[in-house]
Amino acid sequence: MKRIAVLGGYLVALLILFIRCTPKDNKPITYNDEVFTRCDTTPATVLAQGLPIHYPASMFTMDSIIGIVDFQASDFFIPLYNEKGQAIDNMVRKGRGFGEITDYNDFIIKKEEGIVSFYSPGKIIEYDVLAYLSDSTSYIKEYPLPAEVYQKSSFYHNAVRTKSGKYLLIESFDENRLVTVNGKTCNVYKTYPNISGEGTEKDAAIFRYASKMAIKGDYSRIAFGTYIGGVLDILQIDDTLGISPVKTLGIYKPVYTKVKNSPDAITWGDETPIGFEAMDASDRYLYTLLNGTLGKNLKAKDAINNPPFTEKISIFDWNGHAVKQTYTGKKLMGLTNKGDSICYAVAYDDNYSLLKIEPFK
Repeated sequence: MKRIAVLGGYLVALLILFIRCTPKDNKPITYNDEVFTRCDTTPATVLAQGLPIHYPASMFTMDSIIGIVDFQASDFFIPLYNEKGQAIDNMVRKGRGFGEITDYNDFIIKKEEGIVSFYSPGKIIEYDVLAYLSDSTSYIKEYPLPAEVYQKSSFYHNAVRTKSGKYLLIESFDENRLVTVNGKTCNVYKTYPNISGEGTEKDAAIFRYASKMAIKGDYSRIAFGTYIGGVLDILQIDDTLGISPVKTLGIYKPVYTKVKNSPDAITWGDETPIGFEAMDASDRYLYTLLNGTLGKNLKAKDAINNPPFTEKISIFDWNGHAVKQTYTGKKLMGLTNKGDSICYAVAYDDNYSLLKIEPFK
């Protein structure tokens, strides 16, 4: 029997960024759960069934390769498939040897460069996917971070290099949100949008809890989507790594529950609208799984056999405008896009299935 894991919180934000602009006011945002005025129908094509995965945390595409990041992997974290749905290899072994990791960490995908990147204490590790598939022995590179970084935060969740070699770090668990490192200069960006109405600490906690993230291919913009409630926050990154807000779109108000014996921690509760469950991007659009069900439905008696995953793909542009929503008829757990013509997804059914969807067809 499959277990439903609601990916617990950590994913939030820190980006190592040069602060050039901070919003002058931080008024509470308004919410509108009808940003999509219509929903089309796009049938999904089943490419493969019975995928040997435990829980698909995220997905990516590179050339003709589809990768699925398995949150509960027992051996390899990323099984790889071709566009026909055929398994071709596995990568990122669970372990303590060279190129192995012990625990799941959120991977940052650099599609245009064919790189899977993640943060390991003190360094960025990059996997060259195509080099790995060609049996190259030099498919892994490690980039140590300057010691000054550790003076800015108690815990970093992830990190990625830009094409220019500067760093963007994503961080959880303390007040820092986005930070830039340029040589030995480390600058911190701390501004969160006012989504809770209860102060920065609660705003940060909401973004920390299982939020989804996507970076535009040219690193000019980054988007965050909250799991608790549905808030889409888009930021602009300029050529010198200055940062400025683009759009904060409130869809579902973040209703949360405090964690017993841990006053700073929050989680979802019965009345929490479940927001973004997956996110990927092209240079034009953000492709998301935006749910909207209430937390109590995750605990319903039939939730294990009939979980309330969304069956819709919700598409936004990089200015935060709703572009299109389409119904697939499948319960979707993971999502990735290849350009703007094809999406691939994992469906929750008797046997995990790999799907192909053409949302604009």
